[in-house]
Amino acid sequence: MILWLLLAVQTPAPDIELDVRLTARRLEIQPGARASLAVRANPNGGSAVSVDAPRTGQRALQNVAVRVQAQARVAPPPARPALQEETTQESPR
Repeated sequence: MILWLLLAVQTPAPDIELDVRLTARRLEIQPGARASLAVRANPNGGSAVSVDAPRTGQRALQNVAVRVQAQARVAPPPARPALQEETTQESPR
């Protein structure tokens, strides 16, 4: 429990978060059908996708529950070097 709290404190909240919970009475899967989800951030600060869905070879499913979670984090911009102030000297007149 303490380890989980330490990890939760150190991990910043995602910049973009998607949490989908889908329930369907009947789901038919077409032959050769594919589904994919990708999350990208530029610059990438750590993005992840998690899908909890039944894995089966059946074409039709009854009472299906699917959960999709996606998080994207944008990395902080790289530090810029400090600009040097120009020193100007006036020539004596």
